[in-house]
Amino acid sequence: MKKSHLLKAAGIIGGLTLVSRILGMIRDMASAGSFGTSWQWDAFIYAFMLPNFMRRLVGEGALSSAFIPVYTDISQKKGKEAAAHFGRVVFTLLFWGLIVFLVLAELVLWMFPKYFSLPPALNLTVELLRVLFPYLFFISLCALSSGILNCHQHFSSPALGPIILDIIWIAGVLWIAPLGGSFPENRVLLLSICILISGIFQLGVQVPPLLKFGFVPRFSFDLNHPGLRQVGKLMLPAVLGFAILQINMLVDMTLGFWV
Repeated sequence: MKKSHLLKAAGIIGGLTLVSRILGMIRDMASAGSFGTSWQWDAFIYAFMLPNFMRRLVGEGALSSAFIPVYTDISQKKGKEAAAHFGRVVFTLLFWGLIVFLVLAELVLWMFPKYFSLPPALNLTVELLRVLFPYLFFISLCALSSGILNCHQHFSSPALGPIILDIIWIAGVLWIAPLGGSFPENRVLLLSICILISGIFQLGVQVPPLLKFGFVPRFSFDLNHPGLRQVGKLMLPAVLGFAILQINMLVDMTLGFWV
């Protein structure tokens, strides 16, 4: 990448990151004003954290760090069409892997309250997870799309993701959640639906630039692609590295939730 392009990319990412941080502060202020420190809000934060934990561990973290160098190498040596084919193979595996995982997770979440007597906070957490776990599907595909776009030196659309989340979150707190009335359980459920919708929009803004760079997201079941073995070799140590920090955070949040 040329120095001018590097400076331009750094400016775009830095500017959009600054906007997202400001919006994040407004989001936290609005959330605190609406929900305070209620146990219903604790249930929402914990339910939101679980899909984010898996997204950071597999999507943004290990997958991106393993996928990007392999995709870039294929693009430089074999051309953009070969790289696009490899991207579609990874997209296919990620898409159907997430579908299978989410179906199993939703079955467990629907069956769990039927066989166990849960306290109100945990029962609400399970109910919120039914809505928020599908967010993992969209945000993980966002991570893959961001990796592809970054390889093509396109940085603005991936950097818009946190801004979209913050804007929809703020709108949800101020205008959608109040439709739940005086029941905090209903309000956090409506906010969870807003978060899920934000995942759809975060993925949607990346589709036009993907098409522009010749990446059409369709299924390709080329499971013998040599690039997959390279990604697997790079991904395993990355998973272990990210897991140490993320599991530590998960344990801290779990202890805080129960306290």
